[in-house]
Amino acid sequence: MNAQRDAASDNVTFLRHGHALVERLPSELFTSTSAWCPGGSVGAHFRHCLDFYQSFLDGLDLGKIDYNDRERDPELETVPRRALETFAKIVDRLESLVGLDGNEALLVRGDGSGPRGDGWSRSTVGRELQFLHSHTIHHFALIGFMLRASGFDVDASFGVAPSTLQHWENPEARVS
Repeated sequence: MNAQRDAASDNVTFLRHGHALVERLPSELFTSTSAWCPGGSVGAHFRHCLDFYQSFLDGLDLGKIDYNDRERDPELETVPRRALETFAKIVDRLESLVGLDGNEALLVRGDGSGPRGDGWSRSTVGRELQFLHSHTIHHFALIGFMLRASGFDVDASFGVAPSTLQHWENPEARVS
């Protein structure tokens, strides 16, 4: 299995976990905020992650991904059904990336300025898939925290990096 397939598959796995959690969430928890994590609802964190995936997928054909130019559709953070549909579409598109070369060059813009002064940096498809994976893990960790703080049962592994889960299973082993 090549690194591209692994990176795409890892993202698909995490997005499926998010989809499964949204399916279980009552609407009021999806849209609720937490005093412990001000600035966004559970739905807003899911929407934020989905926006980044959408930016990645939309920019692939152009070879230019602009994470600053996100749609920020308010329905994705307030209507669980809309979020579920978007999860499914993104998973379908990510699954189609298996044949892509992970070393394919891209230009990427996100927060901060790039070395060229215009905010654009060089990257690759594989590196951006790694970024999306890490970004999703961290937002899912916040979502898990918010839901647990409201008394909702969230699996202990939700929002935890695979290497951390492996370490929890066998703290003596080094994860490569």
